[in-house]
Amino acid sequence: MITPNHGFSLTTLFVFLVFLFTGDAWARSPPLNARSAIPNTPAPPAALTKRSTGWQAYVEKGRDLACATEMSDAMAEIYFGGRSVVATYTTRAQLTANGWTLNPNPDRALDEKFEQYVGEELLTELDLDITNNVPVDWKHTVEIDDTHPATKASYQCWYNLPAGAIIVDLAWSPAFKVQEMVAQYQADLEEDPDEDWENPWPTGSELPSLRQLSDVMWIEWAARTSASNVEASSLKYIFQMNVVNVATRQVIEQAMNNVPAKDWVGYTDFDTNSEAGYALLGSPNGGAQAWLLINHKSALGADQSDENDITGLKTISKIRIWTNDFLCYVFDLDTDDDDPKSGYVPCYHMLFFVDTYSGPDYMDLS
Repeated sequence: MITPNHGFSLTTLFVFLVFLFTGDAWARSPPLNARSAIPNTPAPPAALTKRSTGWQAYVEKGRDLACATEMSDAMAEIYFGGRSVVATYTTRAQLTANGWTLNPNPDRALDEKFEQYVGEELLTELDLDITNNVPVDWKHTVEIDDTHPATKASYQCWYNLPAGAIIVDLAWSPAFKVQEMVAQYQADLEEDPDEDWENPWPTGSELPSLRQLSDVMWIEWAARTSASNVEASSLKYIFQMNVVNVATRQVIEQAMNNVPAKDWVGYTDFDTNSEAGYALLGSPNGGAQAWLLINHKSALGADQSDENDITGLKTISKIRIWTNDFLCYVFDLDTDDDDPKSGYVPCYHMLFFVDTYSGPDYMDLS
């Protein structure tokens, strides 16, 4: 739990805001990003509105996300500057309408390696039977219209309903794939400017509205639990296998005090409310897990009817980090064309433990 030093309940905050905006005490609309505009009301978190690769930025972003998991939808909306946190994308039909298709032949490489990556000790602790892992790969392959081309994005996760687990395997977002396509197009033009290369991302093109990993994970989890008469609130664990995002790897390494991976021993747990825990949650590979919980509070079992006792909120209590003897290829670390081993580095894995929180609806203003 994020323990507040001082703050407002939702009712108190609402009455206070009504007074400010309807009385003579407030003569003009407040600037959206000015913390002092509405006394004691946080501005939209800077870490969520301006990208930064700094450790402190990830700490701040992770803290904002952790706090939001312990608020009602209404309080979280205020916390994020009036932006609703309730998901608008919840069905497979919406995925299809946005150009996503199911890959009938998902990559099954993890099928053979998951037990080796994770380790028998962890599988036993989680009571996770790998034979229940089901791979699902949603690919963005359909052009919706002239301004929404296919991006070739891919989100492949494995779903293990009996264990309450989602395993993120391959996650290539629309934004990443577009950057990749454009970079290749520019390289081709530079190498052979006389060739009639087709621009994969014409001027005016836009990313699909439904493009977040958190949305895709939720849609598939909700569909599968519903079809199997399993409560969606049974979610306990979210794995991120084989972290190849360089920024996340740097956060992991700093959390591990920059001890070389070969010297790591077993698993290392970070309480989410620690500085390192915040940084891991706020990293590029942590946000999706938090947003899944923030966007679907009621569907995950929260009762938000009494602001003095919100029950059943889902939070991330700790994040586990580990490595093994396997090497993963990280393109951004492949800096030597003459070295066949360049870019191959120790695999990093993350496990987010989902827990249940109950308490008064409260905003930490410290």
